[in-house]
Amino acid sequence: MTEAFENWYLREIAPFEPALRSRLRALVYSDSDVEDLLWSAYERLIETGIWRSAHRPVALVHQIARNLALDQLRRSRIVPIESASAAFFQAADDEPGPEERLDDRHALAVVIAAIEALPEQCQRVFKLRRLDGMSPAEISAHTGLSISTIEKHVAKGLRLCADRLAQIGLERKKARPWVKRTAIAKR
Repeated sequence: MTEAFENWYLREIAPFEPALRSRLRALVYSDSDVEDLLWSAYERLIETGIWRSAHRPVALVHQIARNLALDQLRRSRIVPIESASAAFFQAADDEPGPEERLDDRHALAVVIAAIEALPEQCQRVFKLRRLDGMSPAEISAHTGLSISTIEKHVAKGLRLCADRLAQIGLERKKARPWVKRTAIAKR
């Protein structure tokens, strides 16, 4: 694997891989089959280079692995009844229902409020990095701050946002991506 792909994987996929594995278990029989699907999906990502422009990396990996599982089932002679479960035909983007949308809107409002409550410079750097997707070097050139200072502001922003979400009791499920990203940012 290339170093760029490894960094992308650690940042975008690794925190969500356990959930991804459990969803793929609904499509295949064993953990080794799940492992094979994931490795094949990662191989396809590297070959095509599509991972560089992925807007929803976890959904992309899930869709590729799901398609690989479908191809595998089409080639097999016997298709077990379990493989035709509702989870198998579930859309790759997992369109949320009305209740989940309402919860997500509430969570988004809370996250926006948490970001707006950050100290001014921390908020500015945090928005440039996490919302605008600028690299620390680009932010440094834009703001005149050192890369070390930028990384500290981003880590502080993540920590304060996660703390704020925990304070108001936002569901752990909704706060988990922030918490995991905070753990990655502290490394």
